[in-house]
Amino acid sequence: MMLLLLRHLQLMLRFGANGDTPYAFVTYGILLCGRMGDIKEGHRFGKLALQLLEQCNDHESRVVLLAHSVIVDWQSPIQESINPILRSHKVGMARGDVVNVFLCSVAYCYFFYHWTPIEAT
Repeated sequence: MMLLLLRHLQLMLRFGANGDTPYAFVTYGILLCGRMGDIKEGHRFGKLALQLLEQCNDHESRVVLLAHSVIVDWQSPIQESINPILRSHKVGMARGDVVNVFLCSVAYCYFFYHWTPIEAT
């Protein structure tokens, strides 16, 4: 999988961006944050993928979900990721992307229940 991603990035640099570019960048950002341990650079690629969605939003729901559930939360408060994940859920519902709708629901539940402060009674 990693070799396919790197090949995709190499071809994109050689022939230019296409509709899959944001997805490739967010996947590379995940690779950098997780496997390589370079959180700052991975965060940069995640932000770049989100910016590229303004030009081509073929995988908008998937890119927003991956960026906010795996990359952005390394350097930003988790509360900043909840609204984009809800928006990604709505986009997935509108496009019939059932898998991403499910994954957005799981991410939302995880963030909501694990990061909501519990008040003492």
